[in-house]
This record gives sequence, structure tokens and C-alpha cells, in this order.
Amino acid sequence: MQISHLKGCNPVQIIFKQLFCIAAITLCATTPVQSADLNLVTTSTGFAAGVNALITLDNSTSMLQEVNVSFDFALDNYVDHANSIRRGHDFHLGTFATGQSVYTCGDQGNFTFIYGSSSYLAGQAGQPLECSFLPIRYYPAFAFMEWRVISNDGNKLYYNPQRVYDTWPGYPNADFNAVRESPLAFESDYNVLRNLGTDTTFGQPGFFYAVWQDSAGFAGQYPKPNGYTSTANDIVDIWDNHTLYHVTTSGVTVKKITFSPNASKLAPGNIGSCNFGANNPMLAYANCFGRQEQNQAWSSPQGRTLAQEQQNIANWYQYHRSRAFESRYAVARIVLDLPDVRFGFTTLGDGNKPKPFIPVRTTEDVATFRDSLLKTMYEHRNGELTVLADSLIFAGEYFEGKQASHPSPIDMACEQNFHILVIDDDQKLRLLLKQFLENNGFRVSDAQDTKQAKKIMESLIFDLLVIDIMMPGQNGLDFLK
Repeated sequence: MQISHLKGCNPVQIIFKQLFCIAAITLCATTPVQSADLNLVTTSTGFAAGVNALITLDNSTSMLQEVNVSFDFALDNYVDHANSIRRGHDFHLGTFATGQSVYTCGDQGNFTFIYGSSSYLAGQAGQPLECSFLPIRYYPAFAFMEWRVISNDGNKLYYNPQRVYDTWPGYPNADFNAVRESPLAFESDYNVLRNLGTDTTFGQPGFFYAVWQDSAGFAGQYPKPNGYTSTANDIVDIWDNHTLYHVTTSGVTVKKITFSPNASKLAPGNIGSCNFGANNPMLAYANCFGRQEQNQAWSSPQGRTLAQEQQNIANWYQYHRSRAFESRYAVARIVLDLPDVRFGFTTLGDGNKPKPFIPVRTTEDVATFRDSLLKTMYEHRNGELTVLADSLIFAGEYFEGKQASHPSPIDMACEQNFHILVIDDDQKLRLLLKQFLENNGFRVSDAQDTKQAKKIMESLIFDLLVIDIMMPGQNGLDFLK
């Protein structure tokens, strides 16, 4: 076997430990410089280059949203025969099909917030897109009509009782009786306090969350009002049973919600009598969806006391309830948990104003650099556009040294992110080699023959090819020619 080293990267030695040589393999660089025999058993590594990572945060206003829909079909499909297929989506959350008037938007309001940001909502007042970004507190009944938005099973940003919610690193625990809309002291929302035990966002004092049980499904390719079946389908349907938890200052009450829809009442000619557009839509749910409530005792399924549950909810609200909050927490944890990675930070930006930029750390003290990066990330306010393509180009040019104002952090040729293509018809060996290379820090793609390899290489550039010589069809040597 032979290896052709990458140009400008002779110090790199690739490690293969106890890898059985099953087929004749040639390793060659796309720009070969020198060749040397590769001993698969005794070769050791000299690769010690650091990992460079530029964190690019989406800081657009959409990151303020508190809804990330993860269910397949919108409410409209279940209550209105006029709709064909309306997929679950962040902008399919409203009374479009039921007809209730919300705020000043009639039946065209869309809920992208549970609570919302007071400063953002004030800024949107009277603006053309105001009705596209409403908080549920403007129409509390919607939280029970579309219960999936107050369940982590249907809205991945909502409170998940199975998770322990930490604060942002370096920040204090939130107070259930006085949570802040924002944890950032310089923002006006920091001074907006909410007592979750008495708050009436959901029409009743307290905090609500639902836990889904997959109890039903639907006939056909998508749900229709009279398409209910009692067969579970691994889809969060509006008529699936769920448990509704109500947390107040003094305790937790629990209700088991079940459904038994009446197909006759929900048929095309009869559904109008259900009156899903009534001011109290729960009457229609009881009458036509057969919605029933059964009180249950709170058994503390996660093993928490009332105070611990309240604390968990408070931390979720103050540090995790929006896309912006959750993304900041995730980045902070990554930076803290991977001290050996040399991180930098920026945002997508919108081309109209300077965006923050913290260069990838080179020699600065890790703790000092980390604190500076996190402070910049925490305090950069949302309000940009989503210019992903420009940001990807910027990151690439930064690492390539093509950004005049930001020198590349790469000071050794072997700090590049090498991409290797493994071509071998022996799947077992191919995947074994791929896994080994990935475990040693390389990005690896694989192909089962030269035909597949050519297809992959039409859209990707590789630094190194690992090729089996003897393969069905075109062999490795002919492919190299």
C-alpha cells in the first residue's frame, strides 16, 4: 500500500492501528507530491493541529419566536373539509378554518409566540406583519384548541418535563413568581416580570403543559374531520389523548384528555352544526370530537417536588422558551464543554450594519477568551435578516485568508479540514476505514465503485482519495488515469 502526502502537509502522518489489509488499496492526494510505503500496523500519528470553529449564529427576528412546530398536519385539516393538505408549520397556527376573530386581525392572525417579547410586540403594533406574529395570550382558547403548541411533543421549544432546564452559564436561577421576559439586564424586557403561578396567558391563572399519548390516527393520506381511527400512527394528531398539567403557586392539577370523534357529526354535510367557530370552541370539541376530561392526582412523574417543578418551569421560561434563548444556551454549553476547540463567533448579519466578530482564538488565555465570546453572544440583540449564503462565503474566505480585515487563524497547512473519499466495493472494509478516519478527525465520504465516486466528485472537492485497485467495472488504477 502507498500513501501520497498532501502538498504542504508533509508533517502529517496518518494513523492506522490494527487495520486488517483485506484488499489492495492506494491512497493518493489530488495533488500528489511524494509517495512512501504505509505500514498498517506500526504507523503512529504526529497530527496535533488544533480544531478551529467559527460559530455563526442566526440572529434574525424569527429567532424570537416561541413555536417550532413538529407535528405533521395543521388544525385546519381536522376541522374543515375545504382544506386539502395543510402541513404543520409555524405559519399555520391560527383560526383560519374555525373563524374566531383574534385581536385586530379577524381570522387571519397567526400565533408564533406563547408569551412573546413586550418590546418586540410593541414595535410591531400597527405594522403590516403584526398579525403574522401574535402571542397566544391574545386568544387563550387557542392553546386548548391547538393543544400541541403547549406540548413539547408538538412544539419543540415548549416546556419538556423530562428535561432539567439549566440557566445560561453564569446566570442565576429564575423566580417562578417573578420570571423575567429577558435575562439580559440591558434590555427593556428584563424589567417585565411575570408570576407564572397567577399569570392568565392561558385564560386561567397558572402555567399549562400537555404530554402526548399516541392513541389515534386517520384513514387516508392526511387527516379529515371524519377520518378518525383508533389506531396509533406515530403522528401527533389533534384528537390524540394527552395529559394536561396545570401548575399554580400552590400546587399541580392533572387532567386526562380523551377523544372519541363522532364521524356522522363531522361528515361534510353536518360539520357546520359542530360550530368550531364559537367563542367557546371547547363545546364543539366536546360535542363533535368527543373530548372528555378526567381529573387525576399529580404523581410527580419526574420525581420533583412542587418547588423543583416550579423552578424548572421558571428556568425554561427565562432561558429557553424562544429560538434565540435556546440557541444561546446551546452555543454556551458547546464552548464550555469543548475547551480545546479554538472557537470564533459571528452572526449571519444582514449587510446593512456591522455584525459582531470574535476571531478564532489563537494564543489568548482560554478562560478570558471564552468569557469574551459568551458576553458578545449573549448581548448581541436580534434584529437581522437571514443571509445564510453570504455568511457561508464569509466563513470560507476567513479560513482561506481572503478576508483582508480578518486574518486567517490557520497557521499550519495541516490545520485544514481535510475531506477524504474512500472508494471500495467491499462494504465492510470501506465502512471500517471510514470510521477509523473519522475517529482521527477527518471528514470522510465513501463510494462503492468509481461510477458512484464520479457522481460524488461532481459536487465535492476532496483532498485525498483512498481507492481499492481491484473492483468490478473500472479498477482503481484506470480511475486514477
